[in-house]
Amino acid sequence: MIGQIPTTAVENRRAVLALVIRYLLVAAGVVLAVAVLHYTSARQVERATRETAERLNVELGRIAIARTLDTVADDLRYLAEHSESRALFPPATPDARARLASTFRIFARQKRIYDQVRFLDLRGLEIVRVNAAAGAAVVVPDAELQNKADRYYFRETAQLAPGELYASPLDLNIERDEVEYPLRPMMRFGTPVTDRNGSKVGVLVLNYRGDALLDAFRAAIANIGDHAMLLNGEGFWLSSPTRGEEWGFMLEHRRSFALSHPEAWQRIRAQDSGQFAAGDAHYTFSTFKPGFTARVEAPAGTAPTAYSSGAAPWKIVARLPAHHFAAAMGAFARRYLLLYATLFALAAAAGALLARAVHRRRLAEAQAAFGQRFREILENVSLLALGLDKSGKIIFVNDALCQRVGYHREALIGCDWLDALVADEHRERSRALFNDVVRLHKHAPRHECALRTAASGKRLIAWSITRLTDADGNAIGVTCIGDDVTEAREAEEALRKVTRAVEQSPSTVMITDTRGAIEYVNPKFTQLTGYTLDEVRGKNPRLLKSGETSPQEYQRLWDTVVSGGEWRGVFHNRKKSGELYWEATCISPIRDASGAITHLLAVKEDITERRRLEEEVEQRKRDGARNQALAEVGRMANMVAHDLRNPLSSVKMTLQIFGRRPAERWDPEERELQQIALEQVRHMEEILSDLLTYSRPDSMVPEWLGIDRVLDAAILIAQKHITDHRVTVKARYRPGLPTLLADSAKLRQVFANLLENAAQATEGINDRAHEIDVATELELRPDGSWIRVEISDNGAGLAPGYEEKVFEPFYTTRARGTGLGLAIVRRIVELHGGKVTLQQHGKHCTCATVVLPSRAVEVCCTSADPAEDSTATLLVETGASASTVHGNSA
Repeated sequence: MIGQIPTTAVENRRAVLALVIRYLLVAAGVVLAVAVLHYTSARQVERATRETAERLNVELGRIAIARTLDTVADDLRYLAEHSESRALFPPATPDARARLASTFRIFARQKRIYDQVRFLDLRGLEIVRVNAAAGAAVVVPDAELQNKADRYYFRETAQLAPGELYASPLDLNIERDEVEYPLRPMMRFGTPVTDRNGSKVGVLVLNYRGDALLDAFRAAIANIGDHAMLLNGEGFWLSSPTRGEEWGFMLEHRRSFALSHPEAWQRIRAQDSGQFAAGDAHYTFSTFKPGFTARVEAPAGTAPTAYSSGAAPWKIVARLPAHHFAAAMGAFARRYLLLYATLFALAAAAGALLARAVHRRRLAEAQAAFGQRFREILENVSLLALGLDKSGKIIFVNDALCQRVGYHREALIGCDWLDALVADEHRERSRALFNDVVRLHKHAPRHECALRTAASGKRLIAWSITRLTDADGNAIGVTCIGDDVTEAREAEEALRKVTRAVEQSPSTVMITDTRGAIEYVNPKFTQLTGYTLDEVRGKNPRLLKSGETSPQEYQRLWDTVVSGGEWRGVFHNRKKSGELYWEATCISPIRDASGAITHLLAVKEDITERRRLEEEVEQRKRDGARNQALAEVGRMANMVAHDLRNPLSSVKMTLQIFGRRPAERWDPEERELQQIALEQVRHMEEILSDLLTYSRPDSMVPEWLGIDRVLDAAILIAQKHITDHRVTVKARYRPGLPTLLADSAKLRQVFANLLENAAQATEGINDRAHEIDVATELELRPDGSWIRVEISDNGAGLAPGYEEKVFEPFYTTRARGTGLGLAIVRRIVELHGGKVTLQQHGKHCTCATVVLPSRAVEVCCTSADPAEDSTATLLVETGASASTVHGNSA
């Protein structure tokens, strides 16, 4: 809508208000100046009071720390002097150690703030140690006492003179080289002790629970606890209002005050105490030096407590956000708001009376000139303009509207605009809108209606309607300003049809900018990948990458489309769920009217099922070829068995009969030759057995079994190889694994073969113990639960690139062997619907992984008669699995 006549009631009020504001400016300036001076004075007083309170509370925190540590020093000095006076040092006899332990136990039980009380001799050996926990004090047996000669607190304390004290830094307790949870802050205090002759005989050490110190500190600063903190010498929080920020120098989060507020930390570290403002906060700080603290309010004649400390000075800091000082503004406003509001109200009333009189005079002058100017403006604008009186008669029409509808101005002036211009289908709606604006004074929204043209055509016009009023605010008509949107709406309808086609397309459609940022994807994309438009908008399509397409292929794609060409290819991408899928893709550029590339369009088709069917056909072809090859191997194996087994049996029996001869009848060389021959015969029998096993039809005898029992049996089968290679087997079975419906004999053969291979892999390894780890685990996948068995050795390892080659029939890396062992393993595992892999983990670890399904799986199980086949379905049943360990060392 364009400018209204400035004589409407709204414009009248605005004009009067403008005059009132103008007259109030001087008075408001004076009142505001007084208020600012008043506020400045009050804020200075408030700030000084707050800073004093901050200093006092910070000092209370420092005093609390000093008093607490002096109490610990007094306890340590008392215990040392008391024990020395009773001649308990050194405790050379069991009775003396018992008396010293009793003293320590009573002390720890009464104090309840010490985790350990210990006496160490000058070599660092713990002679007596009492552990305290939950109000109980326990004397540690001699067998559990340790040598602490390498600990920093012993070395520091042992160098002190009698009577001097050592205080360690405050840190978290460490157990087995890891921070103990729940967190236990700890300080260690120590002092040398002497015997009756005054000779130093060892050190007395107290493990002080830091929680007591921090609790005392927090109690002392309770008034500022929401913004006060204790920092160590490196700027890490020892105590913080936000507990998750504490102990950053020992925990993984590594948070510290020094990193969060570096500028403030530099100033705090450089001075012992002070106050300053930095950034958005006000800082008050003081310093506590654990190594040089003096007794607080010490009795007359008492010397300060002397420490030798490994701790840097601590900083007690109160960080008060600046908005706390700004809060004084709110309090000031609440206190004096009524006073200043009254002053402004009086000034406003006087200004309103004066402004109304001035405005009435100006209004009469302005209305006369405005009508003429408004008509001139409407005549010269390129938009369509129409003026109507309150009855709907046309009183004004500009040239632009006449040209668009094809009527002369004279033919339209004085006519009812609904009858003369508005199309029949829009007439009633336009009449209702006109009545709402003129009679009911309602706001008119942007309104579209079709106008008839002189050539019997129609033009769709978007109108903005403005109500015209006289000086008293009464409606005298309306002014309509319009724009011809006929072509725009036709284009929108065409675009809507195209958009609907894309939205309903069975193919995935993606549009990106020239940098590859996604701007649009259709619903099929969401249905296929699981990603919504909001999740991928602005991101690169690389979020779908599976990593299988080479960077060179992506570069060829990019070079093609940015040069204006069309790229076609196939991607193996990854869905949001992690599932992989295949899609055929066509990517082409989108150009603007000038021919410049503005976007890229990708149309994709999911071909996963097609690829699966193609791969299934190919696999069946490979299986057919493989079965044909196996048939040839079977015929050859049967021939070999028929022609060689009987002669081999005769040779073996002859050699065994010779071996029964008395030892005195054997020449040493003859005995060696007999053993060699017998070993070679056995090796040939193993080769024949592998050939027959690999070539015969697989026979399945399924039964319900637990995987742990199968593994135990396999370890016994492979025990000879394990013993011969001096291998230790460690078995870790996950409890609660489901039972399997499987062929136990075949699974024992699988795991026995893998164990024998693992044992053989350690051959020739002399720089470490030979070990095999056997572990079971349960895997949860989208298609059900699976049982994973891992057999790992620490042998020579597997050469890169041989992870799959070793499963090929007749491939072997050993001088003796048929190369059929792992091929048989894979066949049996696949017969059970599982998978076996071999991977190298590190330099000296080869891991064989067997994964078997724990869900309903149909496998083909042949009976003992090769001509008779039957099918069994393996079902899931949960069973218990015991965790056992098998070991053997030569």
